[in-house]
Amino acid sequence: MYDVATGAPLLVGAWQGGDVDRRGSSALVALFAVATVVSCSSSKPSVTPATALAAAKTRLDATSGVHFTLAGAPVPSSGTSLEKAEGDAAPPASFTGTATIHSGSVTATVKVISVGGVVYVKQPFGSGFTTVDPAKLGLVDPGALLSPERGISTFLTADKAAKADGSVRVGGEVLERYRATLDTVGVLSTDVKDVPAEFDLVKGTHELRRVVLTGHFFDASTATTLTLTLTKYGQHVDIRAP
Repeated sequence: MYDVATGAPLLVGAWQGGDVDRRGSSALVALFAVATVVSCSSSKPSVTPATALAAAKTRLDATSGVHFTLAGAPVPSSGTSLEKAEGDAAPPASFTGTATIHSGSVTATVKVISVGGVVYVKQPFGSGFTTVDPAKLGLVDPGALLSPERGISTFLTADKAAKADGSVRVGGEVLERYRATLDTVGVLSTDVKDVPAEFDLVKGTHELRRVVLTGHFFDASTATTLTLTLTKYGQHVDIRAP
């Protein structure tokens, strides 16, 4: 077992819709947490990886809402990258939160609301929200986060050969860790192949708590670790168009 002490999440990630017939071609988001490994153990989970991950997908698909933090590190010094994000999501296609986008030498944090496929953004010094085409920001609709067909839950069952890898303790929770490889992960406008993934599930309930992905998501020279943390399962969030 790993005893992991986390610092406050640095937040952030990216979103991408995709073809659910491809392993892992679906929505993505993530959070980078500062962690210190203290001890380890090879305790085995009580069910097979396939059973645990399928249960995690079912639980996430059924929730009325979640809170998330998402972050990536390191991010390239040039080009466009989604550096961090935090907010709330509700099915079937609603999202509200903030996103920090790094583009060249400029970093900006914007407020984002997505309802029914329409994305609204409020600039740091703007007086109100305007509708945007997220593709022009190098992103896709973040409202797809909890989509059972395109959202983050599709990662969980994408690799039928996923393996158990012991457990970690984060805060007061014991999380069972599973490792998988995703055929294709879309971040910004680039598809990355053969992405290693970690899924941390709450022991007993199989609630997905954390997803960690590593790859050249933003450019070919920088391997970025994206970590997504999900909490407050079952919350009811009233997300409306501004």
